[in-house]
Amino acid sequence: MAPSQPSDCLKVQFQRLRSLPSGIACCLALILTLASTTASACAAQPAVDQLQVGFGGHGRVGAWLPLHLQLQGLTPLTPMQLTVLAPDARGDVCESVVAAVQSDAAGGVIVNAVFNTGRLDGRVQLQLTDGGGAVLWNHSIECREGAIGAPHESPPAVARQLLLYRHQAVPVLAIGPVAGLQELANERVADSGGRNPLLLLQSEQSALLPATTRGLDSLELLVLASDFALTEQQTAAVRSWVLSGGHLVISCGERGPALLQSPLGQWLQPIFEIPSENTVYETLDLTAVQNFVLGATALQTNRNPVRCLRIPSRQPRVVAQALNEPVISRAVVGAGVVTMLAVDVNARPLDKWLSLSQFLETLLFGPDAGTAERSQRGTRISSIGVSDLSTQLAAAVDAVPAEQRWSTWDAMLMMVILLALIGPLDWFLVVRTLRSPRLTWATFPLIIGSTCLLVAVAAAPATVPDVSRAVSLLDVTVDHQGQDLRVRTWASLSTQDSQYASVNLASSETLQNMLPATAESVVSWSGRAEDIYGGMYRPGGAGLGQMVSRRSDLQPSGFSAVPLLAGGSTSLIADVRTSAPAAALVESRLTLPSSDLLEGEFQHALPFAVRDWVVFCGNRAYAPADRASDEERILQPQSAWTRHRGNVRISEVRDFLRGVRLVRNPDAKRDINKSQSTQVSRPWDISIRNPLDILLMTSLYQSAGGQVFVKLDNHTLRRDEVSDMVDLNGALLVGWAETELCTVKLNDATVKSDLPPKTIVRVFLPVRRVGVTAGSMEADPKAQ
Repeated sequence: MAPSQPSDCLKVQFQRLRSLPSGIACCLALILTLASTTASACAAQPAVDQLQVGFGGHGRVGAWLPLHLQLQGLTPLTPMQLTVLAPDARGDVCESVVAAVQSDAAGGVIVNAVFNTGRLDGRVQLQLTDGGGAVLWNHSIECREGAIGAPHESPPAVARQLLLYRHQAVPVLAIGPVAGLQELANERVADSGGRNPLLLLQSEQSALLPATTRGLDSLELLVLASDFALTEQQTAAVRSWVLSGGHLVISCGERGPALLQSPLGQWLQPIFEIPSENTVYETLDLTAVQNFVLGATALQTNRNPVRCLRIPSRQPRVVAQALNEPVISRAVVGAGVVTMLAVDVNARPLDKWLSLSQFLETLLFGPDAGTAERSQRGTRISSIGVSDLSTQLAAAVDAVPAEQRWSTWDAMLMMVILLALIGPLDWFLVVRTLRSPRLTWATFPLIIGSTCLLVAVAAAPATVPDVSRAVSLLDVTVDHQGQDLRVRTWASLSTQDSQYASVNLASSETLQNMLPATAESVVSWSGRAEDIYGGMYRPGGAGLGQMVSRRSDLQPSGFSAVPLLAGGSTSLIADVRTSAPAAALVESRLTLPSSDLLEGEFQHALPFAVRDWVVFCGNRAYAPADRASDEERILQPQSAWTRHRGNVRISEVRDFLRGVRLVRNPDAKRDINKSQSTQVSRPWDISIRNPLDILLMTSLYQSAGGQVFVKLDNHTLRRDEVSDMVDLNGALLVGWAETELCTVKLNDATVKSDLPPKTIVRVFLPVRRVGVTAGSMEADPKAQ
């Protein structure tokens, strides 16, 4: 019988080696021993059943991406940790503990987690370790920049490559097949002078959808047209994602009963008032769908009834209806939007419609920008590389502002001055003073060395204490199931000494009192979507001098080791969210009659006052008038707000954001046919460092005129842009509070900020529409 154990194999081989010389026998014995050990180690290596990263191997750089891992062959009932080693925005390695799991009785483990990487190229390393830190399994994934519009191949069972994309493309995830969506993606890529390209991500089934909100954070649109079988955890994640600014699109015809039986349908049913019985009806007229797109081809039913979902609610915006039944409705849910299409795009006659891609573009993104607006678009790039509003926000919270550091232009000027003076100075020294030209071999290097030393001393950071800067954005959103609270803090830290230290963004007592014990808090690095030094679009980054930082997603999240350079700045971000605040934070009884002027009232229960408040709804902005007192500019907790409270000025949203005002000309001649005042506006200033102004422009970027007015992009924080929500008659309260919600901790000690505490507040208020009757339809701001 053949030996079955490695020890039996060695005994047989040693018996055969007795007749060989002792030296050769020892060498061969050593080789056989090493081979046996290697074979035993390979046999113990866990087997990977499945490894998926991103969405089918695709994702956005710098954003949270889902990770799904299934392993077999591990020691049963053993606690383990999954660590991801990936580049941060500076190109250094960041070791992140993303999950803590335990193998089952059969030695298998399933891990669902999220991770991020800060460079378009590089390598992501996955390591599974036991409680003692021993590596049980490791795997490498190569990252490279993906090409928008390139065909997506089916992902392998075990991913070995991750394609990353810049933030210009709009990420859209389709669950299951969606007719016309691939044609739309191809058209937007081919239209080089048009709008932002579409990054189409596809998932074959709803089971692959992440079950956490962070797993969906990199998406801007989610389209479901055939598979609605989401679990309760997935539905909760989708709900939280929509409340924080996502756009959910549902296309459902005869599959209406299947939708209502799912947790997703149970969440959507009260919003659109979908009946439990008689859910589907038939129609022969789809003219409303055809007219939704300007210049669309005919949509013929050929006398074949089309089954549609009943969505009778008049609270959402009805943008298309057949007879008295809405066909397309849009509902404001928190900061996001849910669009319901009552017909199935995967069924006839829509799946064969020649204008289906144009219909989907209008449904998802609104009408295309005009040629005149396109011709005016441009991107302003300054000497510090600011081309996006997110970069301007990062500059506002930088612990070492640009005016305190030497810019590239300063270095270039010093080089020009040195080149212009070094020759004449050396000639004057050796010819006129020392009278020995041969000494130039000594004086010339001395002049260069002395100049470099002087520049280094002048550019060296001043000896200052450790300093930090931070700004928080608090979002309160509401739907029929409850209220959500999210707090993001962008922070920067500068130290006087180079060191490895633990860094954390700790919630203040004010914030802790607003949160339950189960609230999730995650601290991570923050990067700029630029191609400057330290930007996520900069190529390379992995090489000599690479430093390592260590962090954990396990609660409490934070950095256990961060490399800090003296006089430099390190950017961090903290994200705290909960779907169950300790107490209700807002109560709204706002209504919107046919006059489109807000009626009713609302009040907030935040533990601080909201200063310099502004309320936006529709195309109107409600703000304190110029003659308003200081008390009227502050909204105290439990204080009811109405537009009739006095000294409230009502203006158009665009005029308010652009600072439009009338200036009287004292030299103008009296003329009854001419105005003596001139309307002027305030252009957007790239040097603004007020976080309230920056985040307000980020929130209503399109309402202000977009790139035409700002001359900066809004790609990274595009999901925080809520112009659609305001256009659909949702209400938004914006202001600031004189309080600090997060503090920077260095080695467990609080680092003092050199700026007054400031928290930007955004409260998304539900508004009930009144005076809307069945059969009425209002114009949709996103329709053509």
